[in-house]
Parts: sequence; structure tokens; C-alpha cells
Amino acid sequence: MTATAWRVRSLDHAAIVLIVLFLAAGLHRLLVTNINWDEFYYLSLVHLYRAGDLSLRWQTIHVHFFAWLPWVSENEVQQVFAARGVVWVASLASAWLIFRIAGRFCSRLGALLAVVLYLSFSFVMDHGISFRADPFCALFFLIAVHLLINKADRPYAGPLAAIAMAVAVMISLKSAFYAPTITVLLAIPLFTRAERRAGWRRAVTFLLGFPAALAVLFFWHSLALAPAPLADAGAYAAAAGSKTLRGGAVMPAWPFVRQAVADNPLTWSLIAGGIWVAARGVAVGTRRAESVMILALSLPLLSLLVYRNAFPYFFVFLMPAAIIPAAVAVDRLAARAVAPRGRVAFAALTAMLVVAATTYAVNYARKLPDQTVAQAETVGLVHAMFPEPVPYIDRNSMIASFPKAGFFMSTWGMESYRAARRPIMAELLSRQAPPLLIANTPALDISQPVPLGEKASSYSLFPEDFKLLHENFIRHWGAVYVAGKRLALPADGGARTFEIFVPGTYTLEAGRPIAIDGAHVAPGAHVALTSGRHSAAAFVGGPMEATLRWGRDLPVPARPPAPQPLYTGF
Repeated sequence: MTATAWRVRSLDHAAIVLIVLFLAAGLHRLLVTNINWDEFYYLSLVHLYRAGDLSLRWQTIHVHFFAWLPWVSENEVQQVFAARGVVWVASLASAWLIFRIAGRFCSRLGALLAVVLYLSFSFVMDHGISFRADPFCALFFLIAVHLLINKADRPYAGPLAAIAMAVAVMISLKSAFYAPTITVLLAIPLFTRAERRAGWRRAVTFLLGFPAALAVLFFWHSLALAPAPLADAGAYAAAAGSKTLRGGAVMPAWPFVRQAVADNPLTWSLIAGGIWVAARGVAVGTRRAESVMILALSLPLLSLLVYRNAFPYFFVFLMPAAIIPAAVAVDRLAARAVAPRGRVAFAALTAMLVVAATTYAVNYARKLPDQTVAQAETVGLVHAMFPEPVPYIDRNSMIASFPKAGFFMSTWGMESYRAARRPIMAELLSRQAPPLLIANTPALDISQPVPLGEKASSYSLFPEDFKLLHENFIRHWGAVYVAGKRLALPADGGARTFEIFVPGTYTLEAGRPIAIDGAHVAPGAHVALTSGRHSAAAFVGGPMEATLRWGRDLPVPARPPAPQPLYTGF
């Protein structure tokens, strides 16, 4: 075997080994990576669909394909793990498609290195197996690109690409950011005499097939949902566009973009190099059509200039296409590495593989401890406390099988809540009477009389709402609160009035008996309280503290909560 052949073979094998290791590690990471609030929310849509309560048409088509999740376990954490398993399979398909698409423009080695770069991108490592829309959007977009680039001569390329893009849009409206790429890929053959006729046929079938497929999918999906006016669907799409594009602000998610660049300087350098190579190819006329395709694949990156929600998980949506220009830059180096005097280029590619492997290993080791312990024990306790679903308040529908009271407390949701300038908790408690609150966001941390560190925050509750929750819920264990009252009773029978928002049976926790509505109640006894005002008084002795806790002797774990946050952020 010659030296050049050995170099090619060794780099090829090393890249394959890394890809296999990265994907295998992802299979483990799906079981230990902290479940983000968005993932619980995505799961809650499945439960709403199964209960017949889902009316949102856009961005919910996944519910049909994940309706089996509640059969996995009653614990939502286990359900998310199962869903992540499907996402992991999708990541295998995406990796294969990146390899096939990159192979259209570069050698096998360059295509393999593109997959290595994608899988070792920091935000892809962290969120590539998350149960969100982004991995599925990326998969269907890659299917469409593969059809239009590698199967362009097949009559089915146009219609199947149209169907794939319609599915992507139904999964998430942000798939509109893929539109410029698809448009350019469809338009390129129209400027080549030899391919013009086939190109027109492919473009027409796509332009007719996409709206037709989107309409069919939309109305098929709608038939399975709770009734809702079509105007609502249009209003939702318009509001989503207005909110996420942030009124024309330039790079509204700059902190995350900056982090993505800082964490992956080599990858971004290679992407920039590939774009430069493609731009030069267009300028000098060398393989101009292919160069335009490469540039088209970088167009989704422009969404970073306007998209408000370019959070770390968005890069799972963004990078599969953007990594193709990087493959072109790497392939230039690979071509030198296999030349007779390519030792320096070979060393550079070897170093690149070492950097990718080291980066992945460090990230994997740092997040190797199970980050879902607190989530699993919290969800498990709630199901032990409430064998049947009850309304509850939380950030993001963490107990997806229970009916959530209130709004999704994302940044978008909190901004809308604050913009309305109207407290809502009194009405919510009166109407839905939730006996459970999970403090899985700082806005709901009612352990103190006033919000800690959020007094001037635009993401805190109004003081009236916070005070109402503080006065009507008591900590049960960890982040789990139940409806209850803390009563400071004066000495010698002085009565105190209090209001109950959540009716039901309450357990008295006190050092001695008290009177409630004139009736003797011993410590540990149960008393039925209706909504409205009640009175409590101490019988004899000095002033005392008493607590009324909703429920009949609700279970409390003997151990303290795990010393980890429910959510670790992005």
C-alpha cells in the first residue's frame, strides 16, 4: 500500500469510527441529558391530542406519530426518553443525508468529515436528540435537498421534495427559512440549456405539489383535532411570525450566536472557507451551478439576523445545510493530503479529527452524570400524590398528562402576559381550582413573600399574582407545592378569617387543636373546606401557627430532593 493510499484509508476509517462513537454516545445521552421545558411542552401536545382537547393546527402534526407515548409509562420523563429514541433514529438518517449531499460536491473523505463536524458541533451535541421540532424539520429538509440535488433526473424528485417540505412546514413554521435554499435549487437548472426542460417540469411539480400537500396535511390534521375557527390558525401563524422576527431587530439572539461561534471556531472557519470557494467558483465560472448550490445551502444562516428564537437548539435546525460548505473547504485540504507530498495537509486533517474527538469527549464527560434525577423524582412524586389527573400550575406542562392551568410561561408567554397588564391568578384559581403548583421557573418560586432577584424583571409575575400564590400554596417537597394556608392565630380564641380558592379536604398541621368555622379540629385531622371565606381560632394558650394542607395525608419522600435544578437551561 502506497503512502497516499494509507493516508486516505486511515483518515476514512478514523472519520467513520468517530461518527459511530458520536452516534452511540447520543444513544446514551438521550437517557441522561436534562429534559428542557420545551420537550415537556412538546409532549403535552400529544396528551392534549389524546384527550381530544388539542385545537392548535400549526406545529402540532407530530401528535399523530407519538400518540403511543403514554403507553410507555405513566411517568413523563420516561415518555420523553422514548420520544428521544425516535429523534435519535432521525439523527442517523440526517447524518446519512448530510454524507450523501456533501458527496455531491466533494470526495467520500470530505463528506465523512462533514458529518464529523456536524455531530461535534457544540449545540448539536447538546440538543441533537431533544424531543423538539428542529431535528424533524432538518430531516425533511435534507430529504428535499437530497432529492433535488442527487435525484434531480428522477421524475419523482419534484413531487416528493414538495411533500417533504410540506411536512417540514407542518412540523414548524420556521421551516420557511429553508425556502430560499429550495428556491435556488429549483431555479438553477432553468439557466442551463441541457437541463432546462427537466428543470421546468421539476419546478412546476414542486410549486404545484407543495401547496397541495400542505393543504392536504393541514386539513387531514385538522379533522383529528378539537374544533377551532380557521381564522385562528391564520392569526396564530401571523402572530408567530411577528413575535419571532422581533420587529426587524438585527440578530436578536446575539448571545447564543456569539456562543456558537466561540465554541466552534474551526467549524465556522471552514464554513466561511467553503462559502469563499463557492463564491469564487461563481465569479470565475468554474462549476458555476455546483457553486451556486453550495451557496444556497448556506442561506438559512441568514435567519440568524432576524430570528428571535435562535436558541441553541435552533442550530440543530440550521447546521445540517450550513455544514456542506465546510465539507467543500475540508475537501480542498483532503485533496492535498492524498497527494504524494501531502504530509502537512494530512497532519492538519488528523488534527481536525483529534479536535473533534476531544471536543466531543469533553462535552460528553461534562454532561455524563444523570441530569434527569430531580425531574424523575418530581414527576414520580406528583403521580404518587395524585393517582388521577388534577389541574396544576407550572411553567411548561411538566406533568403532561394533567390539565395545565394558565399559560405556557416561556419568554414569549411571559412577555405577552406582562404586555396585557392584567393579573390573572385570582380568576385562574377561582375557575380551575388547581391543588398543585410546581415551581419549575423563578417566576413561580413562592418560597419567599416576594420574588427573589426578579423584582424588576420583565419575566416575573405581577405582585398581585405572586402574593396570591404565596398565600394559597405551601411547599410540599422540593419544587412541589400544594394548595394550603398558613394561619397565624392570636391567643385566647381570637378568630382569623381566611379565603379558600381550592375546595377539598385539608389536613391540619398544628401543635394543638383549633376551631375551624366553630368546629373542633385536632392536629392531623381532615376537614372539608368549600370555596369562599372561613374562620379559624385557637382554643387556649398563646398565639400559634397552624397550616392547612390540601389532601389526605399526601405522601412525602423521606429523603431530601436531589441537589440539582429541575432545568439546566440551554
